[in-house]
Amino acid sequence: MDRQPGIELTVLRDIGWRLWDPIGLGGPEGAWPEDGADEYDPYLRKAAEMLEQRRPSDDVVEFLTQIVSDHMGLGSRSADRASCIATVDALATYVHSLRNGH
Repeated sequence: MDRQPGIELTVLRDIGWRLWDPIGLGGPEGAWPEDGADEYDPYLRKAAEMLEQRRPSDDVVEFLTQIVSDHMGLGSRSADRASCIATVDALATYVHSLRNGH
């Protein structure tokens, strides 16, 4: 049985800092901050794992939305949900590419 390549943390960070960054720590054009590059790692890893397990994208959007609204205490705004959707779309494209060996 072939094993698909592992998820690269650098790719997750590129996606998360560019599209999600709910507390606004990123640098210009979504660059990772030097002193907090790992700030969102647990959430992005969990989201990617959910997609890897073929969970519906809506479930992953809800997971990220809940992180923003409840765990980070930022409430829910339409802009937050839109960034969660964009992040999940990009993560899903990445995870799908790993499945297909690209």
